Amino acid sequence: MLIAFVASVLGGACTYLSLRSMAFSPMLGRHPVYTWLTFALLLLTVFLIPFLARQGGFGMAAAAWVSYTLFGAISTYIVYLGVADLAQYFLRRFFEAPESVRAWALWIAVGATIFSVVIGCLQALAPPKVRRVEVPLLGLNKALEDFTIVQLSDLHISSMTSKASLELLVEQVNELNPNLIAITGDLVDGSVKDLLPKINILGKLQPKNCICYVTGNHEYYSGDLLNWIDVFNGMNWCVLMNDNVFIQRDNAKLAVAGVPDSTAKTMNDAGPKPNLTKALSDIPKGTPIVLLNHKPTGFFEADRAGITMQLSGHTHAGQYFPWSAIIPLFHDFPYGLKRYKKIWMYTSAGTGFWGPPNRFLRSKEVTLLVLKRT
Repeated sequence: MLIAFVASVLGGACTYLSLRSMAFSPMLGRHPVYTWLTFALLLLTVFLIPFLARQGGFGMAAAAWVSYTLFGAISTYIVYLGVADLAQYFLRRFFEAPESVRAWALWIAVGATIFSVVIGCLQALAPPKVRRVEVPLLGLNKALEDFTIVQLSDLHISSMTSKASLELLVEQVNELNPNLIAITGDLVDGSVKDLLPKINILGKLQPKNCICYVTGNHEYYSGDLLNWIDVFNGMNWCVLMNDNVFIQRDNAKLAVAGVPDSTAKTMNDAGPKPNLTKALSDIPKGTPIVLLNHKPTGFFEADRAGITMQLSGHTHAGQYFPWSAIIPLFHDFPYGLKRYKKIWMYTSAGTGFWGPPNRFLRSKEVTLLVLKRT
């Protein structure tokens, strides 16, 4: 079923890209076989290269860079080509533009794709930006005024992640001197065996109080979830699997609760399923609660449960344009700080990237959340 779906998507994309590109360019139209083969090979390469790498053909890191860069380019080009296609149609239909506008539409789409991919790659490789967000909380104890939380989300550490970039991230976070570091899932894309040396670099993170972590969907996809949980526990992180911890500051307490990602519901032998009631057990009434939940969902339940603020990720805020313009259609809280009734929701744009090394117009972020009284 999955293979049939992927084949139909690939076939549809290849057909559209080939037919419309040839319609816009007489040169391509004169060589239809080469045009069809080029797009077919590009699309197949996206899936074949990682497969070949797993057979020992060449390095996994190089394979991932080639495959995902191509995927980013094609997924950008097909949208730009579609927009250019509509634009040239309306120009010819309603403004009597000459036929040559078709060629212009093609080359604008190609040029915009190249520009987006190059700039997006540079932004993906650049250090994340620090985004300071003040969160006004009604009735916050004076002792918790200016309490700081650094949120890291969706790092997606993999063969494409360099140790140097992680060392720089650790320095960046430690310079902020946060009270708490909250890691809201999708930290790893791979096994403990392959990625442990990179994860060990994060052991140098030094918050004033503690590091709290919840799983994301990719920890489950790694096939090594329980081993990763052991690793994080061994690093003295507070791994919140339907659990909570208290942070004392003078005469005030802040509760940090966390639930595992909802992917756990669909997988056997993958640890506990999310249970908000259990995660909030033993928290005294009136205690401000920060909930870590990888996906920006469950806000109805969280609001009813009296959660003060929920920190999430998962969306990457679309990761790169033009998909960043589409993501709000699928999420109520796609990015940034939003209020729902009595609860504040913050969704990170992500500290890393997944798949295409592209963050065009949507930079990576280290989020510095500052609690304020109101």
